[in-house]
Amino acid sequence: MIQTRSFLSHPPDDVLTLPEDLHAFQEASVVMAHGEAGIFHKLIEKTMLAVEFRTAAPCLCMTLRGRETFWTSDGREISLQGGEMILMPANTYMISDFSAKEGPLEAYILSFDTAAIRALQGPHPQSGATGAASAYKIQAHAALAGFFDSAKTIYGQMTGSPSLLQTKLLECLHLIAEVDDAERLTGFLTACHTGQAPRNILHVMRENARRNLSVAELARMSGRSVTSFTRDFKRQFGMPPRQWLADYKLQKAQELVLNSRQSVTEIGAELGYSSTSHFIEKFRKQFGTTPKAMRLRSL
Repeated sequence: MIQTRSFLSHPPDDVLTLPEDLHAFQEASVVMAHGEAGIFHKLIEKTMLAVEFRTAAPCLCMTLRGRETFWTSDGREISLQGGEMILMPANTYMISDFSAKEGPLEAYILSFDTAAIRALQGPHPQSGATGAASAYKIQAHAALAGFFDSAKTIYGQMTGSPSLLQTKLLECLHLIAEVDDAERLTGFLTACHTGQAPRNILHVMRENARRNLSVAELARMSGRSVTSFTRDFKRQFGMPPRQWLADYKLQKAQELVLNSRQSVTEIGAELGYSSTSHFIEKFRKQFGTTPKAMRLRSL
């Protein structure tokens, strides 16, 4: 596949799929890949924030240099640098942030197909895992660093057979079991499932704040029932979704009033208010003044 696209030009509202989309981007190179299984190398030199992606298979990301921060669907933050790794289950939505202020981001991404997982579990997988698998961080270790150091040096110029790729993926999983926590890895692999995965609530809310969607529609877009969505939202933010949306829109309105040349009418329309008068009323109630008066005072 010819790689003609850049991560930087990817539409922000279009969810990436791993590992499939790694074949299409200039910043990613294939070390070995067959079907959903693969070893990929990525090098990103410019800042990329709030990139949403979904894993079609269990994936491992190992950071060689730079710092990359991941946000899970339940709002957990996992930050990686210097040989640290994140293991992510299949069919999971994540958000990725990278700032290039301290230099480029270089990392490896491994995707594991069913064959590699079954090979590790053996003919009788454990049945004790309950609930869905969740992403977790693996600390840097010399043995794992050595594995990745050799990956591109030795295999970067080879096509690599499916059996060779499976051998390398299985080797990586065995190393993780040895140096990290074998029970945690086994539980993770056993709990991996293919049901609908929930998305990061904060990302869904920010992405759709101006659309005046119902709570039911927001819940559906987040991959949750209304009950689960409302419960998860209150647990993360301490308030109902509607209150958060109202506060968020007014915060954005204040930023536009103070930092843009848009008229009050244009700001209200952009943020989804039904009328200019309704927008001014809500703004005054929140800030004790009108948008126009606030702008004049800031000049």
